[in-house]
Amino acid sequence: MPRSSPVDGFRLAYDRAGSGPAVVLLHGWPGDRADYRHVVPLLEANAEVIVPDLRGFGESDKHPIDPVTAYSAAAQARSILGLIDELGLADPVIAGYDIGSRITQTIAREAPGRIRAIVICPPVPGAGRRVLDPDLQREFWYQHFHHLDLASELIDGPHQELFAARRVHRIDRVVSGRVRHRGP
Repeated sequence: MPRSSPVDGFRLAYDRAGSGPAVVLLHGWPGDRADYRHVVPLLEANAEVIVPDLRGFGESDKHPIDPVTAYSAAAQARSILGLIDELGLADPVIAGYDIGSRITQTIAREAPGRIRAIVICPPVPGAGRRVLDPDLQREFWYQHFHHLDLASELIDGPHQELFAARRVHRIDRVVSGRVRHRGP
């Protein structure tokens, strides 16, 4: 499995197959490059297909540093553009889903002359102002949840305290009217 040269200290693991015009496939959260294992065989006869693990995913580098700056769409885009440069890809098509679509849009916005086209798959987070709509935010709640200390506590914390926090959260939601009782 090849790895890229570091960009901001991050090396990306990637797969490369086929020949022809370049296509870069960006996975979503919480996936990795294996998400495209059924797609690559369909493309490799007509395209050079590059499928990286994004920063912090799969076999790419993971660093315990500020995720807002090190793992943002802009930071991920820098790593993808670095990989494109390193591999000498001329005007690739970039396709992404979920967070991969957000990174694809960032690349298109920041470096439009370096790509031929983009393909973004639903859901399309980050497309215009609609992502700020409160109704849409309910669909992407998990992206904000993972910024809370509670997310780490749920994985690493003592179970008794976690269940107590869960009860408090459930009571708060019921009291605020956001949840209706659905049984025991």
